[in-house]
Amino acid sequence: GLYRSDHYTSFTHADERGGLDAWASLSALAAVTTSLRLGTLVSPVGFRPVGMLAKLVASVDEISGGRAALGLGAGWFEPEFRAFGFPFPSLRERYVALDETLAVVHSLLQRSAEPTTFSGRYASVADCRLLPPVVQSPNPTIILGGDAGPMSSSLAARWADEYNVLEVSPELVTVRRDALTEACREHRRDPDSLGLSLLINAIVGSDAGEVRERAARVIERTADERDVDQFLAERGDDTLTGTPDEVLERLKEYAARGVRRVMLQHLDHTDLDMVRLIGQEIAPEAEAL
Repeated sequence: GLYRSDHYTSFTHADERGGLDAWASLSALAAVTTSLRLGTLVSPVGFRPVGMLAKLVASVDEISGGRAALGLGAGWFEPEFRAFGFPFPSLRERYVALDETLAVVHSLLQRSAEPTTFSGRYASVADCRLLPPVVQSPNPTIILGGDAGPMSSSLAARWADEYNVLEVSPELVTVRRDALTEACREHRRDPDSLGLSLLINAIVGSDAGEVRERAARVIERTADERDVDQFLAERGDDTLTGTPDEVLERLKEYAARGVRRVMLQHLDHTDLDMVRLIGQEIAPEAEAL
């Protein structure tokens, strides 16, 4: 799968670097790929009206033959909201917007959906139906993420198909999973019906020398001020670093804690050899975990 971040500005070298709109690029990729799952991690609710967002997801699902997924979040990077003219209310209000948006997209993205009407503070549609309907049944995967706090866990229990945790240790995965299980039970949902995934940075090389080379390029790209030795020594739970065998050992720990899918964040976008290495030596083994 390929899960795009959905940002309009860069966090480093913002005056020099940009990116394509997430859903525009996913639409293009849907037409030239055959098996990749395509989605966002995550789309801020403030970027697009809810009806437009649902239509974009359904369009990618149609073009790809049923491979779209929607990651949704409240949004957090205020400068890009301001730069592009999007309102940036308080965190509590953004969670209200997220709740309303989830309710609407969950309804609209059902393959068998009837027309939806909803009037909220931040999301509204009137007698709305997506035609053509989504390809997937019952719906494209809806992903929420975060630290599994009370608000986030409650939203996930009510609306999500999958919950994504970010750059945490295997021990913290258990804490997050337990919080999600409790929320599901409070909402009378089977906890096993909510998938658990992990987003984590990755620096993988066929040997130690290649790991160092890739780490050096990541340091340059992210404007990190540490040298390679310090960078590697201080990499903790936010990165899977090492050879394929070393990474697989870490993945086994996450699998034992209930993680069923891992999104490896690849920051050196021109390094397709690392993607190939992961595909050839990690993915086949990880699939059996």
